[in-house]
Amino acid sequence: MEALRIEDLKGLMATRKGPCVSLFMPTHRAGPDIRQDSIRLKNLVRQAEERLTETGVRGPEARDLLKPVQALVEDADFWRRQSDGLGLFAAPQEVRFFRLPM
Repeated sequence: MEALRIEDLKGLMATRKGPCVSLFMPTHRAGPDIRQDSIRLKNLVRQAEERLTETGVRGPEARDLLKPVQALVEDADFWRRQSDGLGLFAAPQEVRFFRLPM
């Protein structure tokens, strides 16, 4: 995972086919709040799946799109390496995660 740069934003804004999802959340660098961060992400993924299906994306397609993000919920090593915020971007064939300073 890396810090978000202007080049990354330009690439993310490029036209893509299929649904795209952007998720942003605060995170904690250490302590017991790390577990709450993973729960927060789990809830965001659930909400994103609901929004996708509300807009006409089939359930299996929505779940496949979000599967790499969902996998982070239980990834303890991922949560030990956070900053103060997290940005996740999912599109067909591409998922990117970025540490954010806020």
